[in-house]
Amino acid sequence: VDYNSIHCTHIAATQEIDKIQQEEKTKLAAAEGEIVILKNKVTSLETTITDLISRVSALETNNT
Repeated sequence: VDYNSIHCTHIAATQEIDKIQQEEKTKLAAAEGEIVILKNKVTSLETTITDLISRVSALETNNT
């Protein structure tokens, strides 16, 4: 058994796994950032909708 060859293959495989893991961490961080941005947009839109509903209700009340 060529242990030196096995060891070299093991090191290369471990380095490849680490590279893939680092890439996935970067993707995850970007996705988490985008989620925060989208949550903020949803909150803003919900506030706008609530405000518009209140304004429409006030106009309807004033017109009756």
